[in-house]
Amino acid sequence: MISYCKAYTDNELHQILRLQSENLKDQIDQNKQLSDGFVTLKHEFSLLKRMNDACPHIIAKDEDRVVGFTLSMLVDFKEDIPLLDGMFKMADRLFPDRRYLVMGQVCVDEHYRGKGVFRDLYTHMRECYRNQYDPLITIVAKQNIRSLNAHKAVGFNVIESNDEVDWMFIVWEWNE
Repeated sequence: MISYCKAYTDNELHQILRLQSENLKDQIDQNKQLSDGFVTLKHEFSLLKRMNDACPHIIAKDEDRVVGFTLSMLVDFKEDIPLLDGMFKMADRLFPDRRYLVMGQVCVDEHYRGKGVFRDLYTHMRECYRNQYDPLITIVAKQNIRSLNAHKAVGFNVIESNDEVDWMFIVWEWNE
């Protein structure tokens, strides 16, 4: 049985990094990228831990094994990942007076896909953080069609996309 909770231990964080590494775009072939999606960023343990200490990541566990995660990222970390600079600038422009939360990455183990884990991770994230943050924002690579469709099914809306960038800025208004 799969359970959902906040990540608290170093072991859980190392399992997140393992799952992340297995699903990096550079590590999987193009057909699998199209069919299963991928993650783009590889986090170092120290940054992942600092992010988690500030706002715990949400994990899906099958007994003691992490089988899915959503990474929580506060605005305080916008200087730590240069690739996300444009996303933070856009969020600050669109939501200047709101306390938004960034979903830094989502990933589900390939053996658990299609079983509602993706949706349930986001449901648990919303339950944990909706009273502190709204909205939840993230970016999805344009070529990651599976991820974009899954995010739309959960409740995210595309706010901005243009031909000059390879990302789509998406938002989930939790409290609407």
